[in-house]
Amino acid sequence: MKRNVSIFVFDKVDILDVTGPFEVFSLAEYDDTKEKCFNVRLITETSDAVTATHGFRFFGHETIRDFTVPDILIIPGGYGAEQVELKKETVCSWIKNLYPRLKTLASVCTGVFILTESGVLSSGPATTHWMDQKRLAADYPALNVLPDRRFVENGRIITSGGISAGIDMSLQLVTKYISPEVAKATAKRLEYSADEEVFYPS
Repeated sequence: MKRNVSIFVFDKVDILDVTGPFEVFSLAEYDDTKEKCFNVRLITETSDAVTATHGFRFFGHETIRDFTVPDILIIPGGYGAEQVELKKETVCSWIKNLYPRLKTLASVCTGVFILTESGVLSSGPATTHWMDQKRLAADYPALNVLPDRRFVENGRIITSGGISAGIDMSLQLVTKYISPEVAKATAKRLEYSADEEVFYPS
């Protein structure tokens, strides 16, 4: 059974916040059949291309007005997340209305600020890039902002630290939805040394 993963992309999104999880879910496959475990799609607000950091451009497969409801929705970070997207009523309402239909809502880096402004993350443990943890704790005092964590689970929401931590978070979701063995094989194929908690979560 293939799971559907969607990654929301926008102007000034951090590149690795998007491509790290995209690569993990795209490579994950069942050992016996070699079939892919996930369908991975990029979602944009409109049909226009978005310009990420350093001039990198993304074209979405779908828009927030015309998309397949995924099992997993990932909200990446970057300047666009923490300064622009979190202020957009269209984006925040979309996430808030979609959340009850998701199995997992995830954020990478400062994508967590979009989750908080959408009202779906208001309390409990969370994390983000180390440079933004004090801001997150100050702006949302009901959150328990945890430092030095690659990712933090909070019910159906999982948040990760900055940039490359999105890879660890994605491997954890492969562990959760498929198996630790598939997550290990995916990390090996990526030549990525992940924390052991990814494969043996407490």
